[in-house]
Amino acid sequence: MKILGVKIDQISRPEALELARNFLSSNSQHLICTPNPEMLVAAHQDPYFQAILDQSSLNICDGFGIKLFSIIKKKCKKLNRIAGIDFMQDICRLAAEAGRGVYLLGAGDRETVRMAAETLKEKFSRLKIAGYHPGSE
Repeated sequence: MKILGVKIDQISRPEALELARNFLSSNSQHLICTPNPEMLVAAHQDPYFQAILDQSSLNICDGFGIKLFSIIKKKCKKLNRIAGIDFMQDICRLAAEAGRGVYLLGAGDRETVRMAAETLKEKFSRLKIAGYHPGSE
């Protein structure tokens, strides 16, 4: 479904995890985004950002407001909210088990993202951190 012009995948957490597992076993790169309402508003105002979100391999609903909108909009199936932070840790666990790498791109300053990468590496010792960037600073 599309909300403010951005695609949001109608998927359950187990389905999203299976898709992520398939992404990790492929030889291509995949972008997984966790749009929240603020991101949808930003994308609505920024066509470049909207294009990035629309070209992702998976956009999961990370926001109660988005889930609520899907309930109110009677023509679509209700979206399942999957907290981005929880899903990211699930992906890191799957990547560590598969001996694959992840690239972290997210909000915050460089030091915060570096610390997040270190924390994930401590939690998942076999996880390969391909790199990280805070996104817009």
